[in-house]
Amino acid sequence: MFYTTCCIDSTAELIDAMTESSTKIDFPEFTQEAEDLIDIERGMGYGPHLRIENDFHVKFHRGTFDGKPCVYMVHSCVEHIWT
Repeated sequence: MFYTTCCIDSTAELIDAMTESSTKIDFPEFTQEAEDLIDIERGMGYGPHLRIENDFHVKFHRGTFDGKPCVYMVHSCVEHIWT
């Protein structure tokens, strides 16, 4: 799966449907799906000394976005979605 969008660039209906039917997953399971995570991490300011996997504020989930299987992470109350 590749990065698709975030909640800011989507609609409330799509985000609500995704979050209501999602399940929490751990970081290793998330990284098996989110193929381009390293690029997103760098864009968010993470680097060799601070990895997103060590940020206890970030949560990872599996669900469905706009009819497609997805994984997403919640970072600073923003859902970042991979389909």
